Amino acid sequence: MKNPDLDKIFSTIPGAQKAADGFIISGENARFHVFGVLTEEQTKGLATEETFYLPFCTKEEILRIRNQSSSSDYLLWLRAEAIADSPRAVRVFRKRAAGKKGWSLTKYYRDNFSYDKKYLEMAGGKFKSKTSNIPAGMAFVRDVNAMCIHTKFGNVIVANEALTFFLYYMNIVFLGREHGIDYSDISASLAIAIRIMLGSESLDFDIDPRGDLPPKIHKEISNYTELQLIFIFGHEYAHHTLGHLSSSSIKKYPLQTIMHTERSDIDIKAYSYEHKKEYNADLYAIKKIRNNNHFRSIMADSAFLIFIYFDILDHVLQYLALRDNISKTHPNPLDRLWHLRGKLKSKIGASVDTIRSYLKVSGQIKNLLIKEWLPFRIDELERYGSIYLPSYKRKILIDRIDF
Repeated sequence: MKNPDLDKIFSTIPGAQKAADGFIISGENARFHVFGVLTEEQTKGLATEETFYLPFCTKEEILRIRNQSSSSDYLLWLRAEAIADSPRAVRVFRKRAAGKKGWSLTKYYRDNFSYDKKYLEMAGGKFKSKTSNIPAGMAFVRDVNAMCIHTKFGNVIVANEALTFFLYYMNIVFLGREHGIDYSDISASLAIAIRIMLGSESLDFDIDPRGDLPPKIHKEISNYTELQLIFIFGHEYAHHTLGHLSSSSIKKYPLQTIMHTERSDIDIKAYSYEHKKEYNADLYAIKKIRNNNHFRSIMADSAFLIFIYFDILDHVLQYLALRDNISKTHPNPLDRLWHLRGKLKSKIGASVDTIRSYLKVSGQIKNLLIKEWLPFRIDELERYGSIYLPSYKRKILIDRIDF
Protein backbone atom coordinates (compact mmCIF):
# COMPACT_ATOMS: atom_id res chain seq x y z
CA MET A 1 0.00 0.00 0.00
CA LYS A 2 1.91 3.06 -1.23
CA ASN A 3 1.83 6.34 0.64
CA PRO A 4 4.24 8.94 -0.82
CA ASP A 5 3.78 11.33 2.11
CA LEU A 6 4.61 8.59 4.60
CA ASP A 7 7.65 7.53 2.55
CA LYS A 8 8.95 11.10 2.59
CA ILE A 9 8.49 11.49 6.35
CA PHE A 10 10.14 8.23 7.35
CA SER A 11 13.03 8.48 4.91
CA THR A 12 14.45 11.06 7.34
CA ILE A 13 14.17 8.84 10.45
CA PRO A 14 17.29 6.74 11.19
CA GLY A 15 16.52 3.03 11.52
CA ALA A 16 13.00 3.22 10.08
CA GLN A 17 12.36 -0.05 8.25
CA LYS A 18 10.03 -0.27 5.28
CA ALA A 19 7.20 -2.72 5.94
CA ALA A 20 4.73 -4.24 3.50
CA ASP A 21 2.36 -1.52 4.68
CA GLY A 22 3.97 1.55 6.22
CA PHE A 23 7.12 1.59 8.34
CA ILE A 24 8.47 -0.09 11.46
CA ILE A 25 10.37 2.07 13.95
CA SER A 26 12.45 0.38 16.63
CA GLY A 27 13.03 2.00 20.00
CA GLU A 28 14.89 0.85 23.09
CA ASN A 29 11.96 -1.06 24.56
CA ALA A 30 9.37 -1.18 21.81
CA ARG A 31 8.70 -1.35 18.09
CA PHE A 32 6.04 0.73 16.35
CA HIS A 33 4.29 -0.07 13.09
CA VAL A 34 3.11 3.16 11.46
CA PHE A 35 0.56 2.79 8.67
CA GLY A 36 -0.18 6.37 7.77
CA VAL A 37 -0.67 9.97 8.78
CA LEU A 38 -4.08 11.39 9.68
CA THR A 39 -4.80 14.88 8.43
CA GLU A 40 -6.53 17.60 10.38
CA GLU A 41 -9.43 17.40 7.95
CA GLN A 42 -9.87 13.67 8.62
CA THR A 43 -9.90 14.03 12.39
CA LYS A 44 -11.83 17.29 12.67
CA GLY A 45 -14.82 16.90 14.97
CA LEU A 46 -13.83 13.41 16.16
CA ALA A 47 -12.86 12.40 19.67
CA THR A 48 -9.45 10.75 20.00
CA GLU A 49 -10.95 7.30 20.52
CA GLU A 50 -13.14 7.75 17.42
CA THR A 51 -10.08 8.22 15.21
CA PHE A 52 -9.28 4.52 15.72
CA TYR A 53 -12.21 3.78 13.37
CA LEU A 54 -10.79 5.88 10.51
CA PRO A 55 -8.73 3.13 8.77
CA PHE A 56 -11.91 1.19 7.96
CA CYS A 57 -14.92 3.48 8.54
CA THR A 58 -16.07 6.62 6.79
CA LYS A 59 -16.56 9.75 8.87
CA GLU A 60 -20.31 9.44 8.29
CA GLU A 61 -20.21 5.93 9.78
CA ILE A 62 -18.26 7.16 12.81
CA LEU A 63 -20.93 9.76 13.47
CA ARG A 64 -23.60 7.05 13.18
CA ILE A 65 -21.70 5.03 15.77
CA ARG A 66 -21.53 8.06 18.06
CA ASN A 67 -25.24 8.88 17.70
CA GLN A 68 -26.80 5.42 17.46
CA SER A 69 -30.51 5.58 16.73
CA SER A 70 -31.29 2.20 15.19
CA SER A 71 -30.39 -1.47 15.34
CA SER A 72 -28.50 -1.00 12.06
CA ASP A 73 -26.32 1.59 13.78
CA TYR A 74 -25.72 -0.90 16.59
CA LEU A 75 -24.59 -3.54 14.06
CA LEU A 76 -22.20 -1.00 12.53
CA TRP A 77 -20.80 -0.22 16.00
CA LEU A 78 -20.32 -3.93 16.76
CA ARG A 79 -18.48 -4.46 13.48
CA ALA A 80 -16.23 -1.44 14.05
CA GLU A 81 -15.53 -2.31 17.69
CA ALA A 82 -14.45 -5.82 16.68
CA ILE A 83 -11.69 -4.29 14.55
CA ALA A 84 -10.58 -1.11 16.30
CA ASP A 85 -8.57 -2.54 19.22
CA SER A 86 -6.90 -5.32 17.21
CA PRO A 87 -3.89 -4.11 15.17
CA ARG A 88 -4.00 -7.29 13.10
CA ALA A 89 -7.70 -6.85 12.35
CA VAL A 90 -6.98 -3.26 11.30
CA ARG A 91 -4.32 -4.57 8.92
CA VAL A 92 -6.80 -7.06 7.46
CA PHE A 93 -9.32 -4.30 6.80
CA ARG A 94 -6.70 -1.96 5.38
CA LYS A 95 -5.99 -4.73 2.86
CA ARG A 96 -9.70 -5.19 2.17
CA ALA A 97 -10.17 -1.45 1.65
CA ALA A 98 -7.04 -0.87 -0.45
CA GLY A 99 -7.86 0.59 -3.85
CA LYS A 100 -11.62 0.38 -3.31
CA LYS A 101 -13.50 3.48 -4.47
CA GLY A 102 -16.41 4.46 -2.27
CA TRP A 103 -15.29 2.13 0.52
CA SER A 104 -17.31 1.94 3.70
CA LEU A 105 -17.51 -0.81 6.31
CA THR A 106 -21.25 -1.14 5.72
CA LYS A 107 -20.80 -1.42 1.95
CA TYR A 108 -18.04 -4.01 2.35
CA TYR A 109 -20.25 -6.34 4.36
CA ARG A 110 -23.26 -5.71 2.15
CA ASP A 111 -21.32 -6.51 -1.03
CA ASN A 112 -19.29 -9.49 0.19
CA PHE A 113 -21.56 -11.46 2.53
CA SER A 114 -25.13 -12.28 1.59
CA TYR A 115 -25.89 -15.49 3.51
CA ASP A 116 -28.80 -13.88 5.34
CA LYS A 117 -30.31 -12.50 2.13
CA LYS A 118 -29.95 -15.82 0.31
CA TYR A 119 -31.83 -17.61 3.06
CA LEU A 120 -34.66 -15.07 2.98
CA GLU A 121 -34.87 -15.35 -0.81
CA MET A 122 -35.40 -19.10 -0.48
CA ALA A 123 -37.90 -18.72 2.37
CA GLY A 124 -39.66 -15.84 0.65
CA GLY A 125 -43.12 -14.44 1.23
CA LYS A 126 -44.43 -14.05 4.76
CA PHE A 127 -41.20 -15.28 6.38
CA LYS A 128 -39.24 -12.53 4.65
CA SER A 129 -41.72 -9.84 5.68
CA LYS A 130 -41.60 -10.98 9.32
CA THR A 131 -37.82 -10.57 9.47
CA SER A 132 -37.32 -7.54 7.23
CA ASN A 133 -36.81 -5.22 10.21
CA ILE A 134 -33.99 -7.29 11.74
CA PRO A 135 -30.49 -6.22 10.66
CA ALA A 136 -28.38 -9.31 10.05
CA GLY A 137 -24.88 -10.01 8.82
CA MET A 138 -21.28 -10.87 9.57
CA ALA A 139 -18.76 -9.23 11.90
CA PHE A 140 -15.03 -9.76 12.39
CA VAL A 141 -15.49 -11.31 15.82
CA ARG A 142 -13.14 -14.02 17.08
CA ASP A 143 -15.79 -16.25 18.71
CA VAL A 144 -16.97 -19.12 16.49
CA ASN A 145 -20.62 -18.36 17.01
CA ALA A 146 -23.79 -16.75 15.73
CA MET A 147 -25.89 -14.62 18.04
CA CYS A 148 -29.23 -12.95 18.26
CA ILE A 149 -28.42 -9.76 20.14
CA HIS A 150 -30.88 -7.68 22.15
CA THR A 151 -30.45 -3.91 21.82
CA LYS A 152 -32.57 -0.98 22.94
CA PHE A 153 -33.42 -0.37 19.27
CA GLY A 154 -34.45 -3.92 18.44
CA ASN A 155 -32.79 -7.24 17.75
CA VAL A 156 -29.73 -7.87 15.59
CA ILE A 157 -28.47 -11.17 14.14
CA VAL A 158 -24.71 -11.56 13.84
CA ALA A 159 -22.59 -14.45 12.62
CA ASN A 160 -18.90 -14.08 13.32
CA GLU A 161 -16.28 -14.31 10.57
CA ALA A 162 -14.34 -16.77 12.74
CA LEU A 163 -17.22 -19.17 12.13
CA THR A 164 -16.69 -18.83 8.37
CA PHE A 165 -13.00 -19.70 8.68
CA PHE A 166 -13.75 -22.61 11.03
CA LEU A 167 -16.30 -24.13 8.66
CA TYR A 168 -14.03 -23.70 5.63
CA TYR A 169 -11.16 -25.64 7.21
CA MET A 170 -13.44 -28.28 8.71
CA ASN A 171 -14.89 -28.81 5.24
CA ILE A 172 -11.35 -29.43 3.95
CA VAL A 173 -10.88 -31.95 6.75
CA PHE A 174 -14.15 -33.76 6.14
CA LEU A 175 -14.34 -33.58 2.35
CA GLY A 176 -10.70 -33.19 1.37
CA ARG A 177 -9.95 -36.83 0.60
CA GLU A 178 -12.59 -37.01 -2.14
CA HIS A 179 -10.89 -34.00 -3.74
CA GLY A 180 -7.45 -35.58 -3.57
CA ILE A 181 -6.10 -33.40 -0.78
CA ASP A 182 -3.07 -34.92 0.92
CA TYR A 183 -3.22 -36.27 4.49
CA SER A 184 -0.68 -33.68 5.68
CA ASP A 185 -2.91 -30.86 4.47
CA ILE A 186 -6.00 -32.43 6.03
CA SER A 187 -4.15 -32.72 9.34
CA ALA A 188 -3.01 -29.09 9.12
CA SER A 189 -6.57 -27.97 8.24
CA LEU A 190 -7.87 -29.78 11.32
CA ALA A 191 -5.31 -27.99 13.46
CA ILE A 192 -6.28 -24.62 11.95
CA ALA A 193 -9.99 -25.24 12.61
CA ILE A 194 -9.41 -26.29 16.22
CA ARG A 195 -7.06 -23.36 16.78
CA ILE A 196 -9.69 -20.95 15.44
CA MET A 197 -12.12 -22.33 18.03
CA LEU A 198 -9.52 -22.01 20.78
CA GLY A 199 -8.67 -18.44 19.73
CA SER A 200 -5.01 -19.24 19.02
CA GLU A 201 -5.12 -19.01 15.21
CA SER A 202 -4.61 -15.49 13.94
CA LEU A 203 -7.60 -14.39 11.86
CA ASP A 204 -5.42 -12.75 9.22
CA PHE A 205 -6.24 -15.09 6.33
CA ASP A 206 -6.69 -12.14 3.94
CA ILE A 207 -3.10 -10.95 4.35
CA ASP A 208 -1.38 -14.27 5.14
CA PRO A 209 -3.16 -17.13 3.30
CA ARG A 210 -2.49 -20.53 4.84
CA GLY A 211 -2.12 -22.05 1.40
CA ASP A 212 -4.12 -21.56 -1.79
CA LEU A 213 -6.04 -24.66 -2.84
CA PRO A 214 -6.51 -25.27 -6.58
CA PRO A 215 -9.32 -22.94 -7.74
CA LYS A 216 -11.79 -25.74 -8.46
CA ILE A 217 -11.33 -27.33 -5.02
CA HIS A 218 -11.43 -23.94 -3.29
CA LYS A 219 -14.73 -23.17 -5.03
CA GLU A 220 -16.23 -26.50 -3.93
CA ILE A 221 -15.15 -26.02 -0.30
CA SER A 222 -16.38 -22.42 -0.34
CA ASN A 223 -19.77 -23.54 -1.69
CA TYR A 224 -20.19 -25.98 1.21
CA THR A 225 -19.23 -23.22 3.65
CA GLU A 226 -21.71 -20.77 2.11
CA LEU A 227 -24.58 -23.23 2.37
CA GLN A 228 -23.76 -23.96 6.02
CA LEU A 229 -23.81 -20.25 6.83
CA ILE A 230 -27.14 -19.85 5.02
CA PHE A 231 -28.56 -22.52 7.32
CA ILE A 232 -27.10 -20.76 10.38
CA PHE A 233 -28.87 -17.52 9.46
CA GLY A 234 -32.05 -19.48 8.81
CA HIS A 235 -31.76 -20.98 12.30
CA GLU A 236 -31.38 -17.53 13.89
CA TYR A 237 -34.29 -16.12 11.86
CA ALA A 238 -36.40 -19.10 12.94
CA HIS A 239 -36.01 -18.13 16.59
CA HIS A 240 -37.63 -14.80 15.71
CA THR A 241 -40.52 -16.14 13.70
CA LEU A 242 -41.27 -18.88 16.23
CA GLY A 243 -41.64 -16.29 18.99
CA HIS A 244 -38.74 -17.68 21.01
CA LEU A 245 -37.31 -14.29 21.93
CA SER A 246 -40.20 -13.11 24.07
CA SER A 247 -39.89 -16.06 26.42
CA SER A 248 -36.12 -16.61 26.31
CA SER A 249 -33.57 -15.35 28.78
CA ILE A 250 -31.00 -12.72 27.91
CA LYS A 251 -27.43 -13.45 28.87
CA LYS A 252 -24.74 -10.81 29.22
CA TYR A 253 -21.34 -11.40 27.64
CA PRO A 254 -18.53 -8.93 28.42
CA LEU A 255 -17.34 -7.34 25.18
CA GLN A 256 -13.77 -8.33 26.07
CA THR A 257 -14.61 -12.06 26.01
CA ILE A 258 -15.85 -12.15 22.41
CA MET A 259 -13.56 -9.68 20.65
CA HIS A 260 -10.18 -8.01 20.90
CA THR A 261 -11.03 -4.88 22.84
CA GLU A 262 -10.02 -3.00 25.94
CA ARG A 263 -13.64 -2.01 26.57
CA SER A 264 -14.33 -3.83 29.83
CA ASP A 265 -17.36 -1.74 30.75
CA ILE A 266 -19.65 -2.93 27.94
CA ASP A 267 -21.74 -6.09 27.69
CA ILE A 268 -23.33 -7.77 24.69
CA LYS A 269 -26.83 -8.98 25.51
CA ALA A 270 -27.58 -12.19 23.59
CA TYR A 271 -30.60 -14.46 23.77
CA SER A 272 -30.21 -17.88 25.38
CA TYR A 273 -32.72 -20.57 24.44
CA GLU A 274 -34.05 -23.75 25.99
CA HIS A 275 -32.85 -26.92 24.26
CA LYS A 276 -36.33 -27.59 22.83
CA LYS A 277 -36.29 -24.21 21.10
CA GLU A 278 -32.93 -24.97 19.51
CA TYR A 279 -34.39 -28.20 18.10
CA ASN A 280 -37.44 -26.34 16.81
CA ALA A 281 -35.34 -23.63 15.16
CA ASP A 282 -33.22 -26.26 13.37
CA LEU A 283 -36.33 -27.89 11.92
CA TYR A 284 -38.18 -24.65 11.12
CA ALA A 285 -35.18 -23.22 9.24
CA ILE A 286 -35.49 -26.10 6.78
CA LYS A 287 -39.27 -26.44 6.63
CA LYS A 288 -39.73 -22.74 5.79
CA ILE A 289 -37.80 -23.08 2.54
CA ARG A 290 -40.57 -22.43 0.05
CA ASN A 291 -41.53 -24.99 -2.63
CA ASN A 292 -38.02 -26.37 -3.08
CA ASN A 293 -37.31 -29.84 -1.69
CA HIS A 294 -33.91 -29.89 -3.35
CA PHE A 295 -32.77 -26.82 -1.41
CA ARG A 296 -34.40 -28.16 1.76
CA SER A 297 -32.23 -31.27 1.35
CA ILE A 298 -29.12 -29.14 0.85
CA MET A 299 -29.92 -27.17 4.00
CA ALA A 300 -30.50 -30.37 5.98
CA ASP A 301 -27.17 -31.81 4.83
CA SER A 302 -25.46 -28.53 5.72
CA ALA A 303 -26.96 -28.72 9.20
CA PHE A 304 -25.86 -32.35 9.62
CA LEU A 305 -22.25 -31.45 8.82
CA ILE A 306 -22.30 -28.44 11.15
CA PHE A 307 -23.48 -30.65 14.02
CA ILE A 308 -20.79 -33.23 13.26
CA TYR A 309 -18.11 -30.52 13.24
CA PHE A 310 -19.28 -29.17 16.58
CA ASP A 311 -19.30 -32.69 17.97
CA ILE A 312 -15.63 -32.97 16.97
CA LEU A 313 -15.01 -29.66 18.70
CA ASP A 314 -16.74 -30.95 21.84
CA HIS A 315 -14.36 -33.91 21.73
CA VAL A 316 -11.42 -31.49 21.90
CA LEU A 317 -12.95 -29.30 24.59
CA GLN A 318 -13.70 -32.30 26.77
CA TYR A 319 -10.14 -33.55 26.36
CA LEU A 320 -8.80 -30.14 27.37
CA ALA A 321 -11.38 -29.83 30.17
CA LEU A 322 -12.67 -26.60 28.58
CA ARG A 323 -16.30 -27.61 28.08
CA ASP A 324 -18.17 -26.00 30.95
CA ASN A 325 -21.34 -24.05 30.25
CA ILE A 326 -21.80 -24.90 26.57
CA SER A 327 -24.06 -27.85 27.31
CA LYS A 328 -26.28 -25.62 29.41
CA THR A 329 -27.06 -23.33 26.48
CA HIS A 330 -27.02 -25.75 23.52
CA PRO A 331 -28.09 -29.37 23.13
CA ASN A 332 -25.49 -31.98 22.30
CA PRO A 333 -24.64 -31.56 18.57
CA LEU A 334 -25.37 -35.18 17.67
CA ASP A 335 -28.66 -35.03 19.56
CA ARG A 336 -29.56 -32.09 17.34
CA LEU A 337 -28.52 -34.06 14.27
CA TRP A 338 -30.63 -37.12 15.07
CA HIS A 339 -33.58 -35.05 16.24
CA LEU A 340 -33.56 -33.13 12.96
CA ARG A 341 -33.17 -36.33 10.89
CA GLY A 342 -36.10 -37.89 12.75
CA LYS A 343 -38.41 -34.91 12.17
CA LEU A 344 -37.73 -34.46 8.45
CA LYS A 345 -39.37 -36.47 5.68
CA SER A 346 -37.10 -39.32 4.56
CA LYS A 347 -36.55 -37.76 1.13
CA ILE A 348 -35.20 -34.54 2.67
CA GLY A 349 -31.48 -34.69 3.49
CA ALA A 350 -29.04 -37.54 3.91
CA SER A 351 -30.38 -40.94 4.92
CA VAL A 352 -29.69 -42.57 8.26
CA ASP A 353 -27.15 -44.88 6.61
CA THR A 354 -25.38 -41.94 4.95
CA ILE A 355 -25.21 -40.07 8.25
CA ARG A 356 -23.70 -43.15 9.87
CA SER A 357 -21.04 -43.13 7.17
CA TYR A 358 -20.40 -39.45 7.98
CA LEU A 359 -19.98 -40.37 11.63
CA LYS A 360 -17.41 -43.02 10.71
CA VAL A 361 -15.38 -40.27 9.05
CA SER A 362 -15.77 -38.05 12.13
CA GLY A 363 -14.57 -41.00 14.23
CA GLN A 364 -11.42 -41.13 12.10
CA ILE A 365 -10.94 -37.39 12.62
CA LYS A 366 -11.29 -37.83 16.38
CA ASN A 367 -8.70 -40.61 16.25
CA LEU A 368 -6.34 -38.26 14.41
CA LEU A 369 -6.79 -35.74 17.21
CA ILE A 370 -6.28 -38.35 19.94
CA LYS A 371 -3.28 -40.03 18.33
CA GLU A 372 -1.48 -37.01 16.87
CA TRP A 373 -2.52 -33.56 18.01
CA LEU A 374 -3.89 -33.67 21.55
CA PRO A 375 -1.31 -35.85 23.35
CA PHE A 376 1.85 -34.85 21.46
CA ARG A 377 1.27 -31.48 19.76
CA ILE A 378 -1.01 -29.65 22.15
CA ASP A 379 1.41 -26.73 22.33
CA GLU A 380 0.94 -26.23 18.58
CA LEU A 381 -2.82 -25.98 19.10
CA GLU A 382 -2.60 -23.48 21.93
CA ARG A 383 0.30 -21.25 20.80
CA TYR A 384 -0.89 -18.04 19.10
CA GLY A 385 0.11 -17.68 15.48
CA SER A 386 -0.55 -19.48 12.21
CA ILE A 387 -0.43 -23.00 10.76
CA TYR A 388 -0.07 -23.57 7.03
CA LEU A 389 -1.07 -26.24 4.51
CA PRO A 390 2.30 -27.78 3.60
CA SER A 391 1.44 -28.72 0.00
CA TYR A 392 0.05 -25.28 -0.85
CA LYS A 393 2.29 -22.88 1.11
CA ARG A 394 5.82 -23.21 -0.18
CA LYS A 395 7.20 -20.00 1.29
CA ILE A 396 6.51 -18.79 4.81
CA LEU A 397 6.29 -15.00 4.76
CA ILE A 398 7.65 -12.63 7.40
CA ASP A 399 4.96 -10.86 9.39
CA ARG A 400 4.74 -7.11 8.62
CA ILE A 401 7.70 -7.26 6.23
CA ASP A 402 6.21 -9.45 3.49
CA PHE A 403 2.54 -8.86 4.35
